[in-house]
Amino acid sequence: MGPFSHCYVLVLEAFRLGGMVVAVFHLLALAINHFIGILRPLHYASTVTRGTVAWAIACMWIVPSRILSSIFLLLYQMMAFDLLTVPATTFYYAYHFD
Repeated sequence: MGPFSHCYVLVLEAFRLGGMVVAVFHLLALAINHFIGILRPLHYASTVTRGTVAWAIACMWIVPSRILSSIFLLLYQMMAFDLLTVPATTFYYAYHFD
């Protein structure tokens, strides 16, 4: 395995964890949608517009993936600074996020 394969594994792990966070955000968005629909039914159409929904969905998908990718990148750089003495997957096996 080359050095890029280790990076590939870390990127996949970041997206897997990001997917879990996105699932929670989707449930939160659904709860907020029902909350607005119940408490302010006459203002629902002006509050929940296509633009608001598109912005919320974009944020739900982009923000967790970016944050987790940068965390993985920083931790990977801190732990696997020397590929000859420290295996590049040390970070991956040292931190279990399950």
